[in-house]
Amino acid sequence: MNDAAAVDEPGGQNRDFVKDLLGLWRMVRYFIIIAACVLAVLFLGQLYAVYDMLAAVPPQPWLGVGMVVLVVVLLGLLVGIPLLRFLRLSVVARPPAMPERREDLRPAHLVQRLKYLDRYLARMKHNPLLEERAAEFDEARELIGDFRGRAGSTNSAGLPGLIDEICAFEKQTVDRLLEPLDDRVGQVIRTEALGVGVGTALSLNGTLDAFIVLWRNTNMVSRIARAYYGRPGPLGSLKIVGEVMGATVASAYLDDLTDAAGGVLSNLVGGVAGVVAGPVVNGTANALVTVRVGYLAKARCRSFEAWTATERTRVMKRAIAFTRDQSKEIATALVSLVGDSIGCGVARAAGSVKDKLKNAWKSLSE
Repeated sequence: MNDAAAVDEPGGQNRDFVKDLLGLWRMVRYFIIIAACVLAVLFLGQLYAVYDMLAAVPPQPWLGVGMVVLVVVLLGLLVGIPLLRFLRLSVVARPPAMPERREDLRPAHLVQRLKYLDRYLARMKHNPLLEERAAEFDEARELIGDFRGRAGSTNSAGLPGLIDEICAFEKQTVDRLLEPLDDRVGQVIRTEALGVGVGTALSLNGTLDAFIVLWRNTNMVSRIARAYYGRPGPLGSLKIVGEVMGATVASAYLDDLTDAAGGVLSNLVGGVAGVVAGPVVNGTANALVTVRVGYLAKARCRSFEAWTATERTRVMKRAIAFTRDQSKEIATALVSLVGDSIGCGVARAAGSVKDKLKNAWKSLSE
């Protein structure tokens, strides 16, 4: 229960916006499912084409089979193992849904929330990444015990003050205990986003882009879940996997956009920089999609608020804002990294593109 859950939501306009946003998201989700199926068929078609070509090469008819086996092994090692690690993690405690309006909160709601907080901290105490803070978790659980006793005997006059104290406790104590995990996950998201950005900027192939995004996003989600010592329930896990598939589908269809961007910018900043612009925009777009997936996975695996329609919308809006905030830093880093990979001369050319791409990067993050 945070402050946002203990105050009134804005009026009808905000509710209409939330309804429209969720309706749009459902449409996007259906598109992702269809596009993922199409992408899988195209991938299998390309794999068969490579097999057919290599199988016809004399005197090694098994070359095609070997290539198929190699691709399957790579998928298993790079994608299957992180996915298996994620799915094998135990399910974290499910947060109880709290009334959105402050005046609807009752002592029974507070007791329910405090019981969850106690289970949550008891589990986090055994997180290997937080072993040195075990005593602080014990102290926090003692405070929760005091709150539970007061919540069970409080009256309507004392309820507002108790709500304020619990909200302050969650912010000042629980959030502080989770800071090392939040910082670690933030670094994981940034590292994986840059890895995706560089890989897709240099691959120059839509199918390979999709494989890189699938590999790195799956690995990122697995690392985030391990950091928070668990994953959401089966439905939540499927939704996170769906986000990863959405990122994979999006990456496979960015080539046309980035080629067009490179062609337009070549007229503005010169031929060499224009050639670099397309791959850099492609890498940046994929990196920002990865940032968004990472933020959503963080919110789900952190498992601190009930995943209601309002919370889902709130997290989606925060993810968009977070991605926008990260866009300039990631784009600048990618220009440097991709430039170093291609060569010093291209790096100088790419530097002249950076300012021209700023607005494009921000729009791609929304």
